[in-house]
Amino acid sequence: MLVCALSRIQGGRAGNAIGFKINSLTKLVDTKANKPRMNLMHFLVEVAEEKRSSVLSFSEDMKHLTDASK
Repeated sequence: MLVCALSRIQGGRAGNAIGFKINSLTKLVDTKANKPRMNLMHFLVEVAEEKRSSVLSFSEDMKHLTDASK
C-alpha cells in the first residue's frame, strides 16, 4: 500500500517495476486531505488499522537492525 501510494506521488512506473525513494516518505505528511488535520500518512494508518493491523507492528520486526548494522 505504501509503495503504491509513494510510487503514484513520484510520478509512475518504469516498466513493470514500482518503488519509491526513501526521501519521498516525507511527502506522506505533506500530502493533505480534504479533512481537517488529515494527511496521507493518517489515511494510510487508518486503512492499515482496518485491513491489516499486523503491519503496524513492523517496527518490532526491525528492532535488531541497529545492532546488525554495526
